[in-house]
Amino acid sequence: MIEAALILGLASSLHCIGMCGPIALALPLNRKNFLTEITGLVSYNLGRIISYASLGLLFGGLGKGIYIFTQQQYLSIAAGVFMLFLAFLPRFFDSFSAKSRWYLRFQNA
Repeated sequence: MIEAALILGLASSLHCIGMCGPIALALPLNRKNFLTEITGLVSYNLGRIISYASLGLLFGGLGKGIYIFTQQQYLSIAAGVFMLFLAFLPRFFDSFSAKSRWYLRFQNA
């Protein structure tokens, strides 16, 4: 397992070098002295880490919520029945209005 993690980490670092590296090099850093340069790099990486962690927390929470929701089968069946109900609803009202028209015609005669 450790070997697989190491290989995956090395392979994904190529993505970071190719995509994130040029972005990091293009940052407008104040290179007047070492402290301002480090402050700029730390703030960039801290913002990146917080963004990725927030997205992971959001989607992980959504996934956990779906996993905990064990009644998903029943919800799917209920949604299907509701869609069928909505599909046949106009036909029900058409027959209802036809009956009421017949009733009104019968009353007027």
